[in-house]
Amino acid sequence: MNQKYFIISFTLLVFFFLTNVEKSLGCHPSGEGDQGAPHYPEVTNASFTSGELTITIQTWEGRTPTQALGHYTFHADSGVEWRFLKNPQFVQGHHCEIDGNEVNPYTETRSFDASQTPSNTWFDIWVSVYTNCYHREFGTSEVGCLSFDIHYRGWQPPL
Repeated sequence: MNQKYFIISFTLLVFFFLTNVEKSLGCHPSGEGDQGAPHYPEVTNASFTSGELTITIQTWEGRTPTQALGHYTFHADSGVEWRFLKNPQFVQGHHCEIDGNEVNPYTETRSFDASQTPSNTWFDIWVSVYTNCYHREFGTSEVGCLSFDIHYRGWQPPL
């Protein structure tokens, strides 16, 4: 009988621990690949001002808009570069499985070291776009999302 109570008590303790850790750490998007989606999101515009990058991302019509970004970097042919995000972060007010103020297309501006601003050069942007972020993994802080690794190449005129 003691073994039965021990197993039940231990199971409840682990469950309590996991739910409290999840609440204290919050949640984060977790990419599950594109799941064979026929259309990818795309960067439709990107431009620089001194120390800022403004980017617009369009998802396909009838699907969820951009809900998180990750692995977000740029590199210019002139040699300047910056990494905004390594790990994914929710955007547009999306949190866990809760929608925020999500619009499509999504435009955002991110700041970086002004000395790394490209001017009069070609540049590349790599970003992982996360959509359909609703599937919460049991016992973890991960929210499963469709994830798309996209690339954009553009020209930055002289500043």
